[in-house]
Amino acid sequence: MTFPSAGDRAFLIPSGSGKGTATPVEAVAAGDRCVIMAAASGKPIVVKLNTIAAGNRVIIVPDISGKLVAINLSSGPSWVQQTAAAGWMGRWGLSAVRLSDNSIVLMGGYTSGGATHDVWRSTDNGVSWVQQTAAAGWSVRSGASVVALSDDTIIIMGGDNYGDDNGHSGRRCDVWKSTDKGVNWTLQTASTDWGYRAYMGCVVTSTDAIIITSGIGDGMDRYNDVWTSTNQGVSWTRTVEHGGWATRSQHCMVILPDGSLVIMGGDCTTIGLLNDVWRSINGGLTWTQMTEHAGWWDRRLFAAVALSNGNIIIMGGLDFSYNDVWVSTDNGANWTQDTTVVGWSGRYGFGCVRLLDNSIVVMGGSSTNDVWRYA
Repeated sequence: MTFPSAGDRAFLIPSGSGKGTATPVEAVAAGDRCVIMAAASGKPIVVKLNTIAAGNRVIIVPDISGKLVAINLSSGPSWVQQTAAAGWMGRWGLSAVRLSDNSIVLMGGYTSGGATHDVWRSTDNGVSWVQQTAAAGWSVRSGASVVALSDDTIIIMGGDNYGDDNGHSGRRCDVWKSTDKGVNWTLQTASTDWGYRAYMGCVVTSTDAIIITSGIGDGMDRYNDVWTSTNQGVSWTRTVEHGGWATRSQHCMVILPDGSLVIMGGDCTTIGLLNDVWRSINGGLTWTQMTEHAGWWDRRLFAAVALSNGNIIIMGGLDFSYNDVWVSTDNGANWTQDTTVVGWSGRYGFGCVRLLDNSIVVMGGSSTNDVWRYA
């Protein structure tokens, strides 16, 4: 037997002759995950598994040179159910944001019992939820727009309550903010200049400017305007009265890492459902059509997120109740369907956020209360 020096880290494994051989493992750092195997020559070797996440399934095989390598059988992102039944009631038209601590705050929406104004928070990627308040200061609503500012102030705007005869088809025109993760709320304005509307596109810029587009107002009126607030929703300036794109609501808008805005899909009063894509590189002042018809079907009440690399992901929505996922790597000009098996059922009006690690969390929609994560 060959004895290692004092202080060496080593393992003992039979060699090809059957004799125990102490083989130094100084090339393996403390804490490394690895397997010890015998090569064709019988000499023990180390195969490191550090690049493969714990819990994945692996197989060790020789490559073309005969060197043993670890193959990850669980490679690539997948959809994993975080919970089949969250603490909050099943709902659609809910709103959700991700805060800087990677927690998710979910609020409002339309349940079997009507519209709500409860607020919930998850600190474990949607697995468990704590109710922040059962009745926020703002009135019950669905289809509200929500953003989180750089200091984690949450701003909720507009929305509606079907069946609420307030003279404006149930639409809301107020703005509220919370500085304590949704527990308490302060009224910013009771009546915005953009009026009563719901299902707008909404983003926040790196300077905390809030930008909204379109939406549905009194009756079935839809818009193609752009509004901006630089004081947390207290006052608003209409930067564009009529964008180049058709009027719409229940569409999606994302902001990319370069600050450009991308609008997708939605529902137009005169045209019907849409699958066009438009981009603005100057804060919404002017727009360029990226495609008249994206690869995905026309839809509304779907979800979209922008990843840190600039990729845009859209998923779900309503014409039929979709559960497909599409990716664009060129600002919305071209789209490829993600063929990863989607475990969640087709749905619309669901919550969706991108976490700090670029994983995606889908919540509720179509009266469900399950939560799924793509990572």
